[in-house]
Amino acid sequence: METYIIRQEGTNLYKIGKSSMLGNRINQLQTGNPNKLIIYATSEGNSEWLIHNQLETKNKIGELYELKQTDLKEVLRVMAFYSLSKRVTVYSQSHET
Repeated sequence: METYIIRQEGTNLYKIGKSSMLGNRINQLQTGNPNKLIIYATSEGNSEWLIHNQLETKNKIGELYELKQTDLKEVLRVMAFYSLSKRVTVYSQSHET
């Protein structure tokens, strides 16, 4: 199981979730979404609910959160702390402003 952050290209909207098959999960989420979904980061383990609680005020639509760079840094810190390996893999440094 891994926790993931996915960004909708061209926006500051992020989905934080968990999956044991991330590629399949992205394909499911991409269906019907007009914006390309980009993996921002992943970590081993499940810190999803902690992050959702932490970002409650940033919730925009459903499970989408509007995040600034400072918010992302804090989310990555939480992911690393609760990760089984104590590591987070960041795939995309890109962030819309």
